[in-house]
Amino acid sequence: MRFSLAILFAFFSLNTFAQETHSFKIESRNLIWQHVFETSLSPDDVVQRLKTKGIWEAVEFVGDDLTGNSRKQAADFRSLGYNEMNIPIYVGRMDITFFALVQFQEGKYRVTVSNISLIQRYDDGISKMGEVTSLDRFAIKKSGVFKSAFLGKPAEIYNKTFLSIFEVEESVEADW
Repeated sequence: MRFSLAILFAFFSLNTFAQETHSFKIESRNLIWQHVFETSLSPDDVVQRLKTKGIWEAVEFVGDDLTGNSRKQAADFRSLGYNEMNIPIYVGRMDITFFALVQFQEGKYRVTVSNISLIQRYDDGISKMGEVTSLDRFAIKKSGVFKSAFLGKPAEIYNKTFLSIFEVEESVEADW
């Protein structure tokens, strides 16, 4: 009995760790990705650098917060050493779009990504080009908890993708 409880506890502990590691959360049965970035840049500089990355389809300010819908983005699986043959089909064959909220505090900014949609890149035997599916379908069980398959490679890949999209580099002045 104790051994079974220890295994069950370890399983739930690992699941919780994975959820926190990849910055994904479930709020009101919807998948969100949320991450806080530290920076010495001003909010205006962060906004300018995010705008120059070309990620936005439409962007606006709501008070001091930046909000916007993204352009289609490919998942960044290659930088992690994966190829299309060793990741789930939906990761490699679909682009992502999303809504993002960027909030600022002194020395940091928080990005919340929601309404994450997957857009099929081309026709195949099960999907048509342009078909849109919510990432929630692959990430969340009907019971409202994470699917264990999502917490592996897909969460790692999408986490890396969002980190790459929203991290802004700070200028380094070189003295010649």
